[in-house]
Amino acid sequence: MRPAEPNRSTLPCWVQYCELCKYCAPDVSVASAAAERIIKSDHYLAQLMHPNFPDLANRFLCAALVLQMTGNDHDAFWNVMYAAWASDDLDNRIAAQLCRRRASRQLNEILEQGGNLGSQLGTEIVVLIDLMRRSGSGAEAMAASHKYLDRAHGSHVLGAIKLERQLITAGDDRSHRWGEVTT
Repeated sequence: MRPAEPNRSTLPCWVQYCELCKYCAPDVSVASAAAERIIKSDHYLAQLMHPNFPDLANRFLCAALVLQMTGNDHDAFWNVMYAAWASDDLDNRIAAQLCRRRASRQLNEILEQGGNLGSQLGTEIVVLIDLMRRSGSGAEAMAASHKYLDRAHGSHVLGAIKLERQLITAGDDRSHRWGEVTT
């Protein structure tokens, strides 16, 4: 799911931050009136300075708040994912797990509403299961692997779900590569 190098190293460029107004977004030159209200809220400002998350993760989480509160759940989800990756890059395991829990809740809501990530049909199920497993929620991940199995299509997706189930059973919450599914 995470891009390979050299794109992987560009993560800090995926969110901008305005020192003056504290706005975090993919493009801070564009802000709606709703966004302007949100960035002044106590909740937003508390997230921006939250001591348990790396600065870059806080910026992605703030961008996610604005996106979610303005109705863009899909992009909000991805910004929370980026926050998890930013936390991973700094070996902040707890922050990464918290971000993954939040992302799994958001993705579960998207799926409950019949949505998807716009990728290969069923891939979002693997993403959800992986988020839950990597956040330490193995029982939830296993339940999701059964609940959404009917939405999984293709041998790669089914193979990934099988691998996720094996990892859950083993209590493994580490990162794994897609290649492990096909080997």
